[in-house]
Amino acid sequence: MSYLILKNKIKRFLKRRRNRRYINVLVKKERAEVTIETAIVFTIIMILIGSMIYFSLFLHDKVAIKSYAYSGLVEGADKENDKCIGLVNEKISKAPVFVIKPQVSVMEDFNRYKCDISENDMSTMSFLDKLFTFTMGKQEVEAVKKMPIDKMYLFKAIKDGFVK
Repeated sequence: MSYLILKNKIKRFLKRRRNRRYINVLVKKERAEVTIETAIVFTIIMILIGSMIYFSLFLHDKVAIKSYAYSGLVEGADKENDKCIGLVNEKISKAPVFVIKPQVSVMEDFNRYKCDISENDMSTMSFLDKLFTFTMGKQEVEAVKKMPIDKMYLFKAIKDGFVK
């Protein structure tokens, strides 16, 4: 082997070795960049997932409170005002809620019961009230009064007495 061939081989070897070192340094820099990018992206994704879970629990509570109040009004529609209020409050206290604390007031009109539900946020995330004006507020539920069975039979007996 001649001196020039050996010299060129050594140069190529050193050049490859230097390139390898340079490539290793680049790969390490890229790994660090990927780690930082992953940390930032992961944080944003976790905040979005947490917000979606909170908002779904919030919507669940709104629907559950309204349905429990309506079922209490329907059950108490043939009873007196005090018993109807007691039924609605009992139903609302059994409602499975996570985020909202409901407060209920039942009013009696001429032929219907009207239930106003005001909601308070139980969590520390009350900033939703500032962001969205529709989140917290009042809901209304109405149910038509039914005639109690004993009064209905009395009315029927009186009516039958007049007919005969």
